[in-house]
Amino acid sequence: MARRNAKKLAVLAAVLVLAQVWCGVVARQNQNHLHQATMMVNGFEDGEEGGDPAECDGKYHHDGEMLAGLSTVWYAGGQTPIRITSTRTGRSVVARVVDEGDSSGHGGCNSNVIVTSKAVWKALGLHTKLGQAHATMMVNGFEDGEEGGDPAECDGKYHHDGEMLAGLSTVWYAGGKRCHKPIRITSTRTGRSVVARVVDEGDSSGHGGCKNNVIVTSKAVWKALGLHTKLGQAHVTWSDA
Repeated sequence: MARRNAKKLAVLAAVLVLAQVWCGVVARQNQNHLHQATMMVNGFEDGEEGGDPAECDGKYHHDGEMLAGLSTVWYAGGQTPIRITSTRTGRSVVARVVDEGDSSGHGGCNSNVIVTSKAVWKALGLHTKLGQAHATMMVNGFEDGEEGGDPAECDGKYHHDGEMLAGLSTVWYAGGKRCHKPIRITSTRTGRSVVARVVDEGDSSGHGGCKNNVIVTSKAVWKALGLHTKLGQAHVTWSDA
């Protein structure tokens, strides 16, 4: 399965009306189903954060088209036109499913995530920067000899813990596409917000988090957020800065 890595994370409740059309065959109206979903913005063009070509046809697509990617359970082989209704604006659009979206890194354990093109967001009257992804934050040592372990994945170097640094779980790390880019982290406990630079890929498998929803940060980040590292972990939200 070709996963769509590291979608720009703009979390939004939405309602999916699956028109259940496969290969041009339209199902009856009374067979439609309503699904609650979390919608993320995704780049479907070559070189964007979306990653690989679309699963349905192995091609890239223009972000100006009405496009969508569905989580594995909903994907059902693709090529399904779906109606998406925003619970925020009440607007509704029809988008064409061209990809299978991976929800494991979007802050939830359920496969209730859809990814859509910028055109869909615009048609729904929504800004793509709306919302942030929820995550479990762990403290990490980025200096030589600390618990962090190896040098940072992005540049093969160690970094000072006094810097605002972060490591993202595999899906969010996106094969290094976020390396040295800033992300904004907000503590749900203190309400404070900081900008940190991504320098590493964090492994969440041993942190007890919900799949890939863990980020690791330097002590400087914890201090700036008004959090004590002895907490062990803290609930935060984050987005691309």
